[in-house]
Amino acid sequence: MPSGMKTKPLKDDIHKYLKKHKLGRKFQKAKELFEQDINHPSLNVEILEPKHLKVYSFRLT
Repeated sequence: MPSGMKTKPLKDDIHKYLKKHKLGRKFQKAKELFEQDINHPSLNVEILEPKHLKVYSFRLT
């Protein structure tokens, strides 16, 4: 896996969900870790199908 990644802006409905569930700070921290080092032990990263597109996701826990 690459060491750091770029992220695309979130859609409005995702912003609303994060705000409603008070996950904004947690998401921002995970996003920064993801952008710096996707192998960070606190991230739950997976590559999505089809793998050749190299689209990754991470979960907030």
